[in-house]
Amino acid sequence: MSKAQAVSRGETETARITEWQFAPGAETGHHRHAYDYIVVPLDDGTLRLDTAEGASMAELKRGVAYARKAGVEHNVTNAGEKYLAFVEVELLEHPEPKRPRAAAKLEQFEDVWSRTRTINGRPVDEVRSVLQKSIRRGLLEEAMLAAHELYASGPETEELLWRRLEIIATEDVGFGLIEAPALIEALNAQRLRWPQNSERWMFSAHAVRLLTTAKKDRTTMEIAGWTEEVTARGERDVVVEDYHVDMHTARGVAMGRGREQWWAEGAVLLNQIEGLDRRWGDYLRRLYAGATGPAPAK
Repeated sequence: MSKAQAVSRGETETARITEWQFAPGAETGHHRHAYDYIVVPLDDGTLRLDTAEGASMAELKRGVAYARKAGVEHNVTNAGEKYLAFVEVELLEHPEPKRPRAAAKLEQFEDVWSRTRTINGRPVDEVRSVLQKSIRRGLLEEAMLAAHELYASGPETEELLWRRLEIIATEDVGFGLIEAPALIEALNAQRLRWPQNSERWMFSAHAVRLLTTAKKDRTTMEIAGWTEEVTARGERDVVVEDYHVDMHTARGVAMGRGREQWWAEGAVLLNQIEGLDRRWGDYLRRLYAGATGPAPAK
């Protein structure tokens, strides 16, 4: 069977809009809805819905919308002989409720992806793990296969793939390719302008290749974790030194501190780029902080 095409029609903080386009016999692939959603048919038609309980048929009427709760898990197929399409609006403020769990169980079991399988029956959380560990180790083909499995399993897992690539760009690549977050953002924007076909997949493949072959640096993740731990344990806390209290703070204003104090103490800048033209800054420091030095050339 052919794959239905998912065309993004926009996304906000509260909703994601996707137009699903089905040739006769086309299917979405097995997927789970992580959010409440609304479907607005653009054509009359018949859908076959395959779930764990079996198969059922649903008749669509153009313009007659319906809503479903998060947690629905199925494969959707155009069972008719004509092209059909519908618009799906995911309500991002209404995710699937967390299932109750025993206190001794790991938090991972709250993750919906630990209870979801790919189009080929593999646990989604394990394929996600294959993706990230392979990128970390520079295993390009293994990373590419895991990425394609997520891409081919439906729009939800395709979005999961890109959210994970965003994390990897900062967590695992870091300063190894400092432009990686911006490059991933650009590739993702380009991806969303294409229907779900081989050209759309190419943007995912390029992003995976870029991150897998890049030098790696995990120090951002490490210092982020360090900060959480030392503050939670009371080992470190914010310390306000005297030079922090300047004309940009209420206490500094009350103390009568102005530009002179700011240029003398607050404006101190270390680790500067070498070879900067300092004429204008030297002028301002002489004017406000009494610094000595030659005047800027006219």
